[in-house]
Amino acid sequence: MLKLILTTQPFADYCQSWQEPTDAWGGIGEHPVQVLHLDHPGTVEDLAVYRPADMHDAPVLVFLHGWLADSDDRYAFLFERLASNGFVVVFAPYTADYDLPHEQRFEEIQLGVSLALEHIGPAADPARMGWFGHSYGAGAIPESASRGVAQGWGSEGLLLFPMAPWYAFGEGVLPSHTVTVLQSYASDEVVDPAIAAQDIWSRLPESSLRVWQVVEDRHTSSCRAPAGHLTPGTHGGWTFIRGQRAQRIDAHDVWSTARHVHAAAALAFGLPNSAEAWNVGVGVDPLDSAVQTLSSPPSSQGGYIFGPEGHCEYTPEGCPLSD
Repeated sequence: MLKLILTTQPFADYCQSWQEPTDAWGGIGEHPVQVLHLDHPGTVEDLAVYRPADMHDAPVLVFLHGWLADSDDRYAFLFERLASNGFVVVFAPYTADYDLPHEQRFEEIQLGVSLALEHIGPAADPARMGWFGHSYGAGAIPESASRGVAQGWGSEGLLLFPMAPWYAFGEGVLPSHTVTVLQSYASDEVVDPAIAAQDIWSRLPESSLRVWQVVEDRHTSSCRAPAGHLTPGTHGGWTFIRGQRAQRIDAHDVWSTARHVHAAAALAFGLPNSAEAWNVGVGVDPLDSAVQTLSSPPSSQGGYIFGPEGHCEYTPEGCPLSD
């Protein structure tokens, strides 16, 4: 299935407290977006590709979804926006079944990315590759990226952008040119950021560029937009516009997610204006104070459903992290 989207102004959200960015980062780009849905032989859900229809050799961003959030519809707003700014976005599904080994999911992810790249051919430049994802998918990023590196993906630019990651499995050996932006959410009650500190942050190359971003709640007198665990996935929910189902987006979708992924990718891939992307991607955003950038992991507040001590409980293989 294929459709062409002429990217337009987004539908108004349930919380009228935000405006489009006035600089280059996270706004609606100039490229029309082509969306393809492809059969994935290993999963129930389709593989999806969002690409700038008028570009070749575009850098690639692979998205790994949260547990059971295995349809690209949930993240379509984000994918369309990034593709309109010149990135090929690959939605690579995996099977969410605790009884299956994590190895099977890694293989499904790698197969999905390979199929997508094969299908679109010269439209993509996998030597410049980023991996971003949420929850379980965020935890799968280091190992998936490591396996991609073994195939030459990311050899000229490699970005990791895990958002509220669950446990990370596998070895996840990464090169020194890796750029990592790790996001956690101030009102997340599901995953302890100490998990990401233990499973991802501590295992990144010491010589690599890495920052930690804490996304704060966005509350005003007329609007409440907490930064909870589900922040990256159409936090505003759904509505009907002129009889058609449409995503309702909020300030987090634009300012906390799309903006920072866009800027971090431009920095990692050395794109034009990458020097200007530094502050938004890995520094202090001059237009938004709700995303705080740290040079080390934040302290844990406790009270989470999943903590670092539960790492070995959720895999049939036992504890996969080496001592």
